[in-house]
Amino acid sequence: MIAGGIDWRPGDNVVGAALEFPSNVYPWMQLADFGVEYHQVPERAGRIDPDELIGLLDDRTRMLALSWVQYASGFRSDLARLGAACRERGVLFVVDVIQGLGALELDVERELVDVAAASGHKWLLGAEGAGLLYVSDRVVDRLRPARSGWRSTRDIFQWADYDLTWAEGARRFESGTLNVYGIVALGSSLEILQEAGVAAVQEQVLGLTDRAARGLAELGFSVVSSRIPDETSGIVTATHPRLDPQELVKRLGERDVVAAARAGRFRISPHFYNTEEEIDRCLGEVAVRL
Repeated sequence: MIAGGIDWRPGDNVVGAALEFPSNVYPWMQLADFGVEYHQVPERAGRIDPDELIGLLDDRTRMLALSWVQYASGFRSDLARLGAACRERGVLFVVDVIQGLGALELDVERELVDVAAASGHKWLLGAEGAGLLYVSDRVVDRLRPARSGWRSTRDIFQWADYDLTWAEGARRFESGTLNVYGIVALGSSLEILQEAGVAAVQEQVLGLTDRAARGLAELGFSVVSSRIPDETSGIVTATHPRLDPQELVKRLGERDVVAAARAGRFRISPHFYNTEEEIDRCLGEVAVRL
């Protein structure tokens, strides 16, 4: 919706990061049809250097499109710093927050995020097929809805005298009837997360990933995920010289231990309901396979 909502001109560019999840790559690649260039900062030692991102912003940059937390490394970007750089240059700051929202505290206004998007599953614990889109009041009128429907207009019950006047705020991007069941499930999940408390959830998640990172390092893994404070997240990825991550995940699954393989790396991503004992059990099962 955002990629289709800007009056692109040949020579414009979008800045992003390499090794992103495809959902945050293909919409920007497709803009080549309009003559728009897509520049990606490479991952270096498990990090996306903010200075490199800011250094690519020029007078033809219309958007910085970035994941808050990188799915393949767990690296968490400093949104406030990047958001400030975008504001100074008049660049739209679009953030995919799916790999962090629900596990980490986020204030989109404080972090100067213009647009944030996420699916309702992953850390939000909802169902697939429902998600969220946040559009700041500061930029909502700069984005043309790429689709229109009965819910995108000012008066959703105007079914006779048609009036294509957009709704106030981000509701203009809702073109049709919502996924009711998915929304109800997501609402229930959000209630649970709010009851637990976002700060408490973050503390538990970061504590578990620290434990996992230390344990993997002790087992001879090279931990890819940054362990610098404020760059850590709920995701820890690592590699081992002798273990194939896909095979390791398969063997752990046979022992009822859930992990993942991403971008050739072994990934652990515990949520707040997990325990230190479960992390230790996971590490123990990994140790058996060394």
